[in-house]
Amino acid sequence: MTVAEEAVRRIAAIYHEEHQGKNKTADEKLQHRKEKISPLVDSYFAWLKQIQPMTDKSSETGKAITYSLNQEPFLRAFLNNPMIPLDNNDAERSIRKFVIGRRNWVIIDSVNGAEASAGIYSLVETAKANGLRPYFYIRYVLSVMKEHADEVFGQNDAYIENLLPWSGQLPEECHQQPDPSTTTA
Repeated sequence: MTVAEEAVRRIAAIYHEEHQGKNKTADEKLQHRKEKISPLVDSYFAWLKQIQPMTDKSSETGKAITYSLNQEPFLRAFLNNPMIPLDNNDAERSIRKFVIGRRNWVIIDSVNGAEASAGIYSLVETAKANGLRPYFYIRYVLSVMKEHADEVFGQNDAYIENLLPWSGQLPEECHQQPDPSTTTA
């Protein structure tokens, strides 16, 4: 078995165990990670440290080993927090449309325009990730902010907490409607 095949086998075992804890509560997921996944991660990094001296550092495999070892603290972060995913696939999937649509963004020819677009895009994707309907959510946020337009920034910003996508204070119209094809009668 090649080094790459062994690495894939070990990483696949980590993913398999993570998938086993998919539907657990946060506390159960954390316990599962500590009991089942942490030993696999420990074994993976111990193995990398063992084979690194025998691997040509300029080869693609050597570069991958060095990268993995350099990122170890960050790659382990998910083990201590059940809210951190094993990988960033969800984040990459959410920005895919933005990256693919980059031709639509050629009209943005300034740093301010790019920052504004990134902010709006981030707001829309965060709304989606929190089960909100982006159009209704942004319309609501803008209407509330308009009501506070005359206030000096920083003096009465408590209302902003209620505008966050995960706030329980958002009106019902902002929330996703259940898919009728998945509801049971």
